[in-house]
Amino acid sequence: MAVEAGDLKDVKYLLNIDSEVSDTLTVSSAGGSSVVATADPIVVTSEKDSAVKIEIAGLMGGHSGQTIGEGRVNGITELCRLLKDMKEKTDFDIVSITGGQADNAIPDKAAAIINIADSDKKAAGDFVRAREKEINDKYAGVENDVKITVSENEKSDKALAGEQADNILIYVTESIDGVYSMSEEVEGLVESSSNTGHIKADADGIEIRQMPRSSSDEKLEEIHEHQKELALKTGLDITVTVDTKAWPVNPDSVLAVQIPEIYKKQNGKEMTVTGLHAGLECAEFYRIDDSIDMVSIGPDIDEVHSPNEVVHLDSIPVTWNVLKELLTSLK
Repeated sequence: MAVEAGDLKDVKYLLNIDSEVSDTLTVSSAGGSSVVATADPIVVTSEKDSAVKIEIAGLMGGHSGQTIGEGRVNGITELCRLLKDMKEKTDFDIVSITGGQADNAIPDKAAAIINIADSDKKAAGDFVRAREKEINDKYAGVENDVKITVSENEKSDKALAGEQADNILIYVTESIDGVYSMSEEVEGLVESSSNTGHIKADADGIEIRQMPRSSSDEKLEEIHEHQKELALKTGLDITVTVDTKAWPVNPDSVLAVQIPEIYKKQNGKEMTVTGLHAGLECAEFYRIDDSIDMVSIGPDIDEVHSPNEVVHLDSIPVTWNVLKELLTSLK
């Protein structure tokens, strides 16, 4: 970062104009990290009669920062839970598990190819159908179109060794996934979460990628330690990289009180005061000087960071008028 401590000498207030909703004041943001678990595959020859593909699809998916608190189903986690539970009733070999497109996206689908005896295929199909109904009942109102299918697949002679395959399922299903903690300062705001965003496990390699977030450095470290212990338990190598840092709520913020008052006086309605469960520049300034009173505001912008990005021009005066009155009143 180009800004140094000397640049912020005697700075009392900092206004970050990088938010995208004119009636919302952002007072905290989450730090984020990448957790990558890997292993060299232990490949065995599978002697099962045939192969089937089990796929979970029709899930909502979504951004792991913006929608993680809505209780949406993670396709990777749910598929691995299904396989783990089914292994207690039916014998099969795991050929592959795949799912997810990006670390910061809740997977809307995932698939596994398993080798299985012909005599066990009906039991597997019955188990999958029962699990589909169970998930749809459990998440009714959140997930309304979950589909889990079983289809014939070309058999592979190569499969993951049983213990390693079991350990992959344990790692995924016992990982922290979804909401880990809620903010004590901002009602309804997710403080900490983690998302299992990608898995590829087959004879060519094993990689599981996760993205924890938190507005508390301590909570983020708790998630990291849990994943490290779990990786050690399941024989996986793990790499943790902190990508963005947290900016916690300042309960003594003057700006967080004055700006909503000015907004209400000017616009005749309440301003939402909340945190962002994603990264924001304020976190970097906070690391340099945590005594600075800072918040983030901005006009209405849609489709941010895309070719379709649009700023609503009529919202610019709203933000400007709040800023103008604030700057003339601050001491």
